[in-house]
Amino acid sequence: MLKALIVQETGRHAPYTHSLILLAQKTSLEFTDEKMDTLAEFMEFHIEARYPDENKSFYDKCTREFATRKLAEIEELYTWLTQKLKT
Repeated sequence: MLKALIVQETGRHAPYTHSLILLAQKTSLEFTDEKMDTLAEFMEFHIEARYPDENKSFYDKCTREFATRKLAEIEELYTWLTQKLKT
């Protein structure tokens, strides 16, 4: 969604990056500190999941309750971004 917003705003290809923070900064949206913290946490999940040998603690904290809560946060941010995308 962040890359779609960048393309929509600039008319150019979005940067080749997985950094959600960088992508958010490339949009004209005003992200609260809470939303930026959430994006940073999502990036941590990506790194931890992609490189599982890096830190087993990620898997240790992924209880059903934790995963359910984080999925709800992801859905909330996704919905917010979707609403910002012009149709």
